[in-house]
Amino acid sequence: MRFGCAASDGFIKRYVDGIAATDAIYVAFDEMLVLRGAAHIAFYEGTADLGLSVEDGLRGMGTGTRLLQGALDIAQAHGARRFTSQCLTHNRWMMAHVKRLGFRVTSEDGEATATAELPSPTPALLGSMAWSENLSWMTFGWRALTARAQRPTP
Repeated sequence: MRFGCAASDGFIKRYVDGIAATDAIYVAFDEMLVLRGAAHIAFYEGTADLGLSVEDGLRGMGTGTRLLQGALDIAQAHGARRFTSQCLTHNRWMMAHVKRLGFRVTSEDGEATATAELPSPTPALLGSMAWSENLSWMTFGWRALTARAQRPTP
């Protein structure tokens, strides 16, 4: 269940193919570099809109929280003034998180829209993000090398 409905592989492929070059993708890999969650941040007219998905087995383990916070930081760093996300009203995890983060939530016909105003990016945020991104790339590279070394040779 994504996008408010059961989404087929073809639907997901069309969605991914439609991601704009100006959008941001923030992902979560496991220790074996298998993609386990992703946040898509679409930018338009000073607004960042979030699409978030976490594999079932990783829900409740902090992955979604890290993706949501990372998406907020990315949106703020890109100068977005508003952050929005839509979900089904029975998505208790998302509803609890956006309320805890101070989002304004409106709902209609079983769908909720969460909106937050974002402050201008600070030098501390930008520096922290640069450090985090560099550390992530180094970690990813190290894991890729060690995963390759652990594969049996033919």
